[in-house]
Amino acid sequence: MMIFLAVATLLWLLTSTDAHNIPLNDIQCPKGSHHGFVQNSYQFYGPLRKFTDITGSFFDISWLAGGEILSTTGTNNIPGATRVGPFDPLSKDPLFNETLTVYDVGPGTLRFTFTGPGAPLTYHSRTGEVITFHYYAETQHYESICGGTATYLHATTHICSDNPALAYDLFCRLHQGTFHGYDALPARVKEKTFTGDCPQRSERNPIGRETVHEEL
Repeated sequence: MMIFLAVATLLWLLTSTDAHNIPLNDIQCPKGSHHGFVQNSYQFYGPLRKFTDITGSFFDISWLAGGEILSTTGTNNIPGATRVGPFDPLSKDPLFNETLTVYDVGPGTLRFTFTGPGAPLTYHSRTGEVITFHYYAETQHYESICGGTATYLHATTHICSDNPALAYDLFCRLHQGTFHGYDALPARVKEKTFTGDCPQRSERNPIGRETVHEEL
């Protein structure tokens, strides 16, 4: 009997969203929309703090492809806080309303989840395509790796929209523009992305970060 209770308790802890403070993302999309998701992973030279000092504020998304916040409610980095801003920083329209649902800091980790857009949001892309977002939830998980000398990021976005192919393309390009490429997050802290194993000390020089591993 005691073993049964222990197993039941363990299963409840593993499946309870309250225990982990993680909302279920296996969402039911409204009629006329489709559930899609985007996953992107990156490895950066440099300690975790270099990146989370920039990305760790829910009320600041200037690092996120030049995002802008027009108004906020609640307390920064406390679940329940909201932020409003333009979905496309260049056009200043339409506006999203995002809510922070998870913010967890642990030894060598940072994980946060936000949901949006608050109400159905119709966006006209720069290629002339039109998409309506009914819901999205993005989780970014940062982790210290390689003995504290590098950082791993995994970003997962669940999306309800009427154009899943365009939704995938938009969020993929948002992630790539933010985390990889000219003036992306690593470049802002004078670091680079890398693939493969943890870099060795002999692979670096005091001027910049060099590696024999393939660059992304």
